[in-house]
Parts: sequence; structure tokens; C-alpha cells
Amino acid sequence: MFRLFSRQFCGAVSDVSGSKAPVIALKQVSAMKNVVKISPINRFDKSKPLLNLDRLVEEEPLLKNATLASKILHPNTQQTFYFEFERPSDAINTIKSLKEKREKQQQQQSYHYSILSNSLDPYYQISQEQIELLPSPSVHLPVHVIDDIDQVESAVRLLLNGKLPSDIKESSKSPVIAVDCEWPGLRKFLVGEKATVSLIQMTNGVVCRIGIPKHLKELLTNDNILKVGHGISKDANKISDDLGVLMENIYDTNYHPIVLRMNSKKLAFAVGKFFGVNILRSKSLSVSNWATSGDLTENQIEIASNEVYFARKLYFEFKDNKNIDVDIDLTISELSSKRKY
Repeated sequence: MFRLFSRQFCGAVSDVSGSKAPVIALKQVSAMKNVVKISPINRFDKSKPLLNLDRLVEEEPLLKNATLASKILHPNTQQTFYFEFERPSDAINTIKSLKEKREKQQQQQSYHYSILSNSLDPYYQISQEQIELLPSPSVHLPVHVIDDIDQVESAVRLLLNGKLPSDIKESSKSPVIAVDCEWPGLRKFLVGEKATVSLIQMTNGVVCRIGIPKHLKELLTNDNILKVGHGISKDANKISDDLGVLMENIYDTNYHPIVLRMNSKKLAFAVGKFFGVNILRSKSLSVSNWATSGDLTENQIEIASNEVYFARKLYFEFKDNKNIDVDIDLTISELSSKRKY
């Protein structure tokens, strides 16, 4: 079965299966590698059944490959289990398996499960101060701002190498388009109105400011065109809520195992770490008026173009560069789903 920690701890607790698991301190948790945490949803409710260790392992046999430690946060809380794996991919596969089984069974979840991302080994770190010392990107893309319906077809053809979405049929090689969107985040705070999507930026410097016209809608909903982005799941939800368009076939680099191992999941941190350039947004730019009826500023256009450019570049870097992490045994296709939102 699972292995108990052999270290000396301050005491031991019994789970309902009768086995002993050591009580561990926070500093000892921080020393563990590739950790999956499982805790009761209602851990303060002592009337609820305790987590059954044997049942957990029976439900997810991958836990047998882990080293087990447990921790009591407070005398009045239920037990929390920490499972340490030899490889980060084992921890990631375990979480993936737990999630798939839970979705398949469609049962009410009685416990939380998560990866302690800063325990994954190796752990990729880069600080904001280090990013600020990096050079700005030398990429200068031509920008195609769509302000009129007559500009849509030519812009979409630019994205698809001269084709329209209706020309893209099922094939072994899907076009890969990066997609991101912006909305005025302070609008609700300032004027009490819901902020809606005001700008959609895509690969090749295409920026659409007039909603989602026909050809663009066909692109976003075409299952044979892969849409990638860092946080694209959130954008897809926003586009669906605001504009009624359900984006198909998306891949969110925010969920890639490499990103899960970073001290920050923000795009600028991954770009700084793997490409050595600085695309950090200033706070003023983040809250700027993306819904302006006038021209966008040069800074707005530059950051919008850079973010989709590097999101797409990051997708291919993770997909093609096997030297980044030889331990990852999850492929892009395994992690990707047509609808993560």
C-alpha cells in the first residue's frame, strides 16, 4: 500500500482504517515534493464522516505509489492528508484521474483535492524584479484593427492563410490561432454597469472592436480550428456570457503542467522564464479604457498584440520542446479539451 513517512514527528493520529499517519508541521509540508493534498470539504464539521484512507486509495489506486503524511490543522478540524510522489507527473496524473472519475460518477464531492504547485519538482521561479530587468520584445507586428464590418473578411483570411473558416475541414493539422479579449475592468466600479467584452485580439495583430461579426463567429465556433491562449477559458466564458458565442476547440496554456510548477501562473512570468523578455502590464494599462470610442493607445495595441503572439509561441514551446522537462508524460492532447469552461 502507501508508505508512511519515516521521519520523526510530534505525534500520530489514527484514521478510520486503523493505520497510523504522522502529524506534520507546515515547515515539513514545505519540504515535501510533488504533493497532492486531500481534505474534507466540511473539515470544521466534526459530525461529518471522517475521510477514510482505505477508501481514498481504493477510489484512486495511483495513491498507492505515494508516501503518506497527514496533518491536523486544529483539534476541532478533520484530518487533512498529504501524498508525496516521486515524480511531478505522478502527482499531476493522480489529480487528473481524480477529476475524471468525479466527473464520470457525477457524485457530490465530499473532499477537496489539489496539487501544492510550489512542491512540484523542478519548480520554475522568476520574480517580478527579474522580469523588469529583461528587455522588451523586439517583435513588431503589423496591427489590423477591425472598426468596420467590411474589414472582417480580409482580417479572417489573414489569420487563416487566405482561407475562410468554412474552408477549414477536418484534418490532421488544425490551424492554431491565439485569442484573447479585453474589457474595462473598472466600469462596474465607476459607473455601476457591467463591463462587456470590448476588444478581441488574435494572432497576426488582428484586433476586432465591433463584437463578433459573421466570419469571426465562424472562426471561433469552428471545431477544426484550434484556439489557444493563456487564460482563454476565462475569456471563452466572458465571450459566451456577453456575446452569446460559444467558442469551440480551445487550449488554455494556463493549465499546462509547466505553468502549474511556476511561482506565478501569469503569462508574463512564463514568457519571462522561457523567452527572456518582459511583457509585464503596468497597473494603469490593466485598468485603461479598452472600450474607448476613440483610437487605442500605442501601449494598448502593443501589449494586446504581444500577449497573443507569446501565448501562441508558448503553446508551441511546450508542445515541441521536449527538453523543457523530460519528466512530463502528459501530452498537450491529453490535457486539452474542446471545452474547459
